[in-house]
Amino acid sequence: MSENGDSISSFLDETCRLIQQLDKKAILRGRDLLLDCYRRGGRVFTAGNGGSASTAQHFACDLAKFVIPPGQRPFEALCLTDNVSLYTAWANDADRADVFVNLLRGRLNAGDVLIACSVHGGKGFSADLARATRFVNESQASTLSLVGFDGG
Repeated sequence: MSENGDSISSFLDETCRLIQQLDKKAILRGRDLLLDCYRRGGRVFTAGNGGSASTAQHFACDLAKFVIPPGQRPFEALCLTDNVSLYTAWANDADRADVFVNLLRGRLNAGDVLIACSVHGGKGFSADLARATRFVNESQASTLSLVGFDGG
């Protein structure tokens, strides 16, 4: 890295360029979906694999802690990878592609939302996220996807 900060400037310029490309209407639809879920007393589940699992955990944490003004009921936000023992038990003892569906089964209500995260540009296909998205949509709940690079 050069001492004059060329690498830092380049990184910041690229970040600003990418932020300008974000779909503001999609962000507003996502906000409205989550606020509607909150108003109905629904829960938000988040899920992801690899680095996207940490994005899902961080999103659930921030949603539960920072979004609603102090003194009001917080979002009920749960990340499906938080219980490592249960997650790996399903991954070990059932079809790996159904791990998120199995974690949602019996817990998901019609007013809930699943946020599926696939943002870090891995090379594999996340069949478990795709199946969970289908399961949630068939259950009259809602889905929101956070994707990056090539669309996740």
